Amino acid sequence: MRDKAGPAGIHRRPDVYVGLIFMAIASLGLYLAKDYSMGTAVRMGTGYVPTLLCWTLMTLGAIVLGMGIFGRNSSEGALGGKDVAVLRPLFFVTLAVVVFAYSIETLGLIIALLATMTVGSFATASLRWIEAVIAMAALTVVCWAVFSVGLALPFPVWPRL
Repeated sequence: MRDKAGPAGIHRRPDVYVGLIFMAIASLGLYLAKDYSMGTAVRMGTGYVPTLLCWTLMTLGAIVLGMGIFGRNSSEGALGGKDVAVLRPLFFVTLAVVVFAYSIETLGLIIALLATMTVGSFATASLRWIEAVIAMAALTVVCWAVFSVGLALPFPVWPRL
C-alpha cells in the first residue's frame, strides 16, 4: 500500500484546503483594498487595517498550508469520500456571521449577539449547553461594554420599536 505522506495523499489533508482558502480570501481582500489609502502607523488610512489583516491571514494560510503539505501523515483528520463532518462548522459559523449581519440593525446588539452565538454553537457536536449559556452571557456583557459603552459605536443595543 502506498504511503499517503507524499504528493498522492496531499489532497486528503484538510490543512491543505484550509490554507488555500485562507490565502484566497486574503488575496481577494488585498485586491479589493488596493485603491484605499494606507497612511502611516500614526495616521492610518482606510486601507491600513484591512491590508494588515489580509497579510496576517495570508501568512497564517501559508503556515497552515505548509503544515498540511510537510506535516506528519496521520489518518486522523484525513478527508474521506463520505466525511461531511468538516462541513458542519463551516456551515454554522458562516450562518452565524450572516445572522449577525442581518440582525444587528433591527434586533439590536444584545439579541443579535445571542442569536449569533446560538447559531454558532451548533458548529460542534460536543456542546455542553450550560457552558455555552455562561459563555454567551459573559461575551454579551463584554461586547456591550466594549462596543456600546467604551467605543460608543452608533448601533442600537435593543430592538427598535
